[in-house]
Amino acid sequence: MLVAGLTACTHDEPTPESETALAQLSEEEAARYRLVTETREELDDWFDFYNLDADSVFKLREIWNTDLLTVPATPDWQQVYRKHRKRFTPSPDKQKVLDIYTFNHTLTAAGKHPITTTPDSEAAIVDLETGERVRLMFCGNVCQYHAAWWRNPDEIVVVGLVRGFDHKNLYPAIWHINMYTQTIEQFTATKPADPDKNRNYLKEEVFD
Repeated sequence: MLVAGLTACTHDEPTPESETALAQLSEEEAARYRLVTETREELDDWFDFYNLDADSVFKLREIWNTDLLTVPATPDWQQVYRKHRKRFTPSPDKQKVLDIYTFNHTLTAAGKHPITTTPDSEAAIVDLETGERVRLMFCGNVCQYHAAWWRNPDEIVVVGLVRGFDHKNLYPAIWHINMYTQTIEQFTATKPADPDKNRNYLKEEVFD
């Protein structure tokens, strides 16, 4: 499903002009506008890293359902969590954490230079009391999950890179996960992620 492009916003307070422009958008466009604006405010380091500014356009590329598969966490997950708490994003009620880094990765004691056993990525929620792991989203080597935040108890936003249809370039992407409706929306930038610099957020900012 393709819709018109959306321009990501800067950190400035909304102006009367921007409020008027927002009021003129369709309901779907306005929802996307708010999502990208809020995500930039929460994950500004990632946006700055890939030079995503007011000229960066994200388009809604795909919507699909998620089954929210629930499985026990791996036996060593609690140990990994205790050593690397800052790699996990707590839920608003602090009862769960969002895990986008540990799937098929072995973190060192210092939390640096993970050993990748497969190129796959998973975004999941782990219940700290029960140890249950709920898979939100899974992707093979065409995706990378870089950072995430809880928009509210039922909505999670993940940012990262996705390989384009040209099979050459990686494009910045925003995944909006709604656990209540069990749907995922993927918004993809129209321009590649710094193709000349060949930089990677995971290597330079997360596991530096």
